[in-house]
Order: sequence, then structure tokens, then C-alpha cells
Amino acid sequence: MGVGSAGNPFTFSLSGPGLLKVTDAFDIGDTFDVFVNSVLAFTTSAPGAGSFTGNPDVAFASGYYSAGSLLLAAGNYSIDIFANQSPFGGGGSYVEIESAIPLPGTLALVGLGLAGLGLRRRVA
Repeated sequence: MGVGSAGNPFTFSLSGPGLLKVTDAFDIGDTFDVFVNSVLAFTTSAPGAGSFTGNPDVAFASGYYSAGSLLLAAGNYSIDIFANQSPFGGGGSYVEIESAIPLPGTLALVGLGLAGLGLRRRVA
């Protein structure tokens, strides 16, 4: 996508909360404006200087790559991303939506912890 040119919007629905993550991809130097339901939600951070990575999780955590995130509630969303700065004339980004879905094992551990707390209170 070129700097300031129209993005490529995508839509999705969340049944529970989710974390929208946007990270510069491949070459360090791009920043992005992220619109959620046609409203500017955030601009990614200023890029730093560092080494190349093709791993979006490493790029997001590195501090070298421009990145940003937004916690979304359950609902319907349209996301549009525009490159607002790029030393390359256009930019690429990784986009990820993390949703918190408790695993059955996690629920069992929480249940055991609550049962233990109940027993401890009963003994005391």
C-alpha cells in the first residue's frame, strides 16, 4: 500500500473481547494509521533501528518495528489500515486479532483453586 493511499478494509465479528495488533512487516521504518469502524483508533509507534525479522510476534515485542494494539469488546468490526510514513514509498503490516478463549485445563485449574480456597476458609 502506498503512503496515504486507501487501505484494504476487512471485517470480522468477536463473540468476546479480543486484542487487535498491528506491526510493521519486514523492513523497519513504516508507521500506520489504524481505523476501526471508520474512526481513527490509533497510530502505530515510531520505528526504531534494529535487525530484520520475519516473525510478527518478535517484531511486535522488539521495539524496533512500529507497532500498536487496541482491546476490542465483543461486536462487529471493520478495520482499515493506511501507511502514513514509509521510507520505501509504501508499507506492509502484520495484523493479528488475539481472542481470549479459556482452555478446558485452565477452567479446571481455576475450579480447583476456588475449591481449595473454599476448604481453607472452612477450616479457618
